[in-house]
Amino acid sequence: MHGDVEQIIIVTNGVPNKTLYFSQVNKDYKTLLDLDICIESDTENKVKYWAFGSYNKPVNITKNSINFINHPYYKGIPYWPKRISLEF
Repeated sequence: MHGDVEQIIIVTNGVPNKTLYFSQVNKDYKTLLDLDICIESDTENKVKYWAFGSYNKPVNITKNSINFINHPYYKGIPYWPKRISLEF
């Protein structure tokens, strides 16, 4: 609720919500975060981007006006960094 903050970017190691596994079975939900609690706390809808890890598939999807991004390095495949442009 700080007046100078217009947008929030969350960066976590854990996957924000099990729906972002896209129906894949993941037995280890230890790194799973509770997206709903974070979003409920954002009463002014300032969270616009959420970058996360702990998932081996690339993700770039918008849900509930938040852009979820994952760009993994997995099993020694050549890794090409992804430039992410944030619009303010």
